[in-house]
Amino acid sequence: ILNLINPVPDPLIYLEEKGGLVRNYGITVVIDSSISCFHNLSGPHTLQTIRNVLSSISSLDLPCFDLIIAGNKEPIVLCSEVGTNRATNIKSSLWQSLLSILQTPLPSVDLASAIKTALDLRLMRSTEYSNIILVLTDGLFEEEERIRIINAVNNCVQSGMNTFGIGVGIYPKGIEKIFSQIIY
Repeated sequence: ILNLINPVPDPLIYLEEKGGLVRNYGITVVIDSSISCFHNLSGPHTLQTIRNVLSSISSLDLPCFDLIIAGNKEPIVLCSEVGTNRATNIKSSLWQSLLSILQTPLPSVDLASAIKTALDLRLMRSTEYSNIILVLTDGLFEEEERIRIINAVNNCVQSGMNTFGIGVGIYPKGIEKIFSQIIY
């Protein structure tokens, strides 16, 4: 994750705490809450992937973290512009809310709307952060919906958000058609 934020050979993020530089990074995580990602066979793996991503982010102590769950029509914003340590603290109510929402996966979700919400949150901020968006999905969408998602991802990239698709679910090969940068 550190390398994704700043991929130069000598990333300044390692020197910021000692050197007195201000951390101005922001990470947005968007989670696809569809049945295809949380099927009986893939659900435990998807939950473990979410836990690993969030625990990795919490170790960075970044000032800006957003967590968005793709819903049926409207996305659910669990937190916005909160520090990673505060949001992902073990005593945080975020975990209970997240697990409560993910216990009932939806037959279909509007991932494009969730990605657009991530962009809207970034544009509304008073402080400018270098943003990364991590979208956890299997990419299994109909052609019409895939085009909407690709347009939303392209809008994020054009506005300066570094966008990654993280594969979850039984067969996450669909992310290759949506994102230019993918992680399995």
